[in-house]
Amino acid sequence: MEQKTEQTTQVDISVLNQAFRAFSETTLKFQEAHAKLEGRVTYLSKELAEKNSVLRRNVVKLERTQKYLNNILESISDGVVALNLEGNITTFNRAAQTITKFSPHEVINKHYSDLFSKWHKGKCDTHTIIYDITFSTGHETVIKNKSGEEVPIIAYSSLITDENSNVVGIVVTFNDLSKIKQLEDEIERAKRLSALGEMIAGVAHEIRNPLGGIEMFTSLLERECASDERKKRISQNIIQGVQSLNKIITEMLTFTQSFSKTEFQKVNLIDCIESSLGFSCHELRKKNINIVKSYNMAQSVLVMGDVDQLRQVFLNLLLNAGQAINCHDGAIQLTCFSHQRDGYGVVKITDNGCGIVPEDIEKIFDPFFTTKAKGTGLGLAVSYRIIEAHGGKIRVESKKGEGTSFIVYLPLVQEV
Repeated sequence: MEQKTEQTTQVDISVLNQAFRAFSETTLKFQEAHAKLEGRVTYLSKELAEKNSVLRRNVVKLERTQKYLNNILESISDGVVALNLEGNITTFNRAAQTITKFSPHEVINKHYSDLFSKWHKGKCDTHTIIYDITFSTGHETVIKNKSGEEVPIIAYSSLITDENSNVVGIVVTFNDLSKIKQLEDEIERAKRLSALGEMIAGVAHEIRNPLGGIEMFTSLLERECASDERKKRISQNIIQGVQSLNKIITEMLTFTQSFSKTEFQKVNLIDCIESSLGFSCHELRKKNINIVKSYNMAQSVLVMGDVDQLRQVFLNLLLNAGQAINCHDGAIQLTCFSHQRDGYGVVKITDNGCGIVPEDIEKIFDPFFTTKAKGTGLGLAVSYRIIEAHGGKIRVESKKGEGTSFIVYLPLVQEV
């Protein structure tokens, strides 16, 4: 019995040893598998870290590229507007903001017809822009900015496509033509004035010669009729009429003359304004017009010019301003300053008179155009010619019933 128990015990130990060896072998395999798994995890972690590093670099590079493209978009002078297929605005660059005076938050996700309602005769749909060839080759139109002012533009459209060439939107670029239109108007006016000047010069000389004879013979007739009051008065009226015509002809010839730069010298615009004010103050005082000066007498705004010609311009503008004022609290504001960035000396003469209707503003510098009962319409035309000969510009801003501003720009002296 003891022998049997001993054998059973030996069998149990043997089984236990086998189980232990099996357990040891399995544990060893698990350890080897764990080691391999750790190695694999380490490798994958390293590979993942490398991929994350590459991804981070790509994200940074993408952000830089995105920022660079945005900087390009914001820096170009053309207005750029991107639309989705519903016609809603998705992109609105800085130039578009400048031209339209709308901010991005006012137009993003809004339908473009709210902004460009006059495009293609009011047909405000993206289908029109996609298939209308005039938009891809250039379409001149007029839009209204936020202030309600009309802005002439030329617009171009292009399709936005995805990687499968599917149309996903439209991009419209447009340029502000205001300055170009202004230059075209100035060139057209210069051509018109040049042709008119040649005609005036010929006609004025032909009229002046017989006028001289008429005045001489009428003077003789006046002496002979000295005893006859009625005939003497008629003779004096004829002489006054001849002198008035002669004055108009003199103004006409002044308009046609060529203003030479050979007489130009340094001129302080403030001194020139003060001198013109001295000549006009008597007329202005008669209407009790208040003069408001917005400049420092101690400062100098130096330009190259003919002081007599410039004085003539400012005197003419001051007298015009005075004649436009009919109210008891009339005022004329004089402003003069240097605009160093643009290189101009600026003179602004503003009155609170009757103003000018919009349809007359375009003709205000044309010869013989006048709204005055006794005007010749040559004063502003001559002023325009003088400023033009000085390499400057003259502009007018006016609202009927509110007053008028004439702004003169003259090139500043370039100090060496």
